[in-house]
Amino acid sequence: MLTWPGGNGALIGALLKRTPYTPRLGVLVLSCEPEAEGWRLAALDGDALIEIQAKAVIMALPVFVVNRVVKRPAPLRAESAPWRVVNLHVDGLPAQEGVKAAWDSVIWGAKGLGYVTNTHQTGAFGRGPATLTCYEPLSTESPDTSRAILLQERPQDAVNHVLDDLSAAMPGLRDRVVGAEVCPWGHGTAIPAVGLHRVGALEDAARALPGLSFASADLSGMSLFEEASFHGCRAAEEVLMGLGALTDPRLAGPA
Repeated sequence: MLTWPGGNGALIGALLKRTPYTPRLGVLVLSCEPEAEGWRLAALDGDALIEIQAKAVIMALPVFVVNRVVKRPAPLRAESAPWRVVNLHVDGLPAQEGVKAAWDSVIWGAKGLGYVTNTHQTGAFGRGPATLTCYEPLSTESPDTSRAILLQERPQDAVNHVLDDLSAAMPGLRDRVVGAEVCPWGHGTAIPAVGLHRVGALEDAARALPGLSFASADLSGMSLFEEASFHGCRAAEEVLMGLGALTDPRLAGPA
């Protein structure tokens, strides 16, 4: 396992150093339509509506967003589970008998999936201030109902909900909290569906159009970093092949 104090942000920083281009942030893509020589994207840059023309495009977006931006013959209708995510800033971890601090902890019988101690990649792990990122997929109701619950939930109620869940394993945790941040994920992870792989829907959704490739963990039916990385590399190969800059792909399939 390779880890950095900055997490996957270290990978992003390393990739940015290798490109001569400056990313254009804060731009919302509204549509992507084919042209005679490439694609035309309509986007919102602040208050201005702009157009971007490109010979090749990689849609590194969740499937449900791609379905709104690109018109395709048979779009993948994959459902996503909403997640309640809370960052608890603590001045120290509560003492626990017989158990050392772990970077990823799951509590038996709890509602959530436990928490990650975000100092696990530093030399101060287990000592001093830390941030606990707590995850809970809302799976007892339909995704639409669960998203409505998250939208209506007060931040303090979300924090108390998580603290009640974790306090069974860490008595005294509530007294160590010095701050909290609540981040509701409306589409946290793809929901695996029976037959999704068998019927070829994922393969069809990942298949490139001329000059347009797709990259997302959703295309594997599971939300894993490794899957997202694979599809990103595959899409990059497809673009390079289309531009004539690559003749021996390792991951890209036939166009």
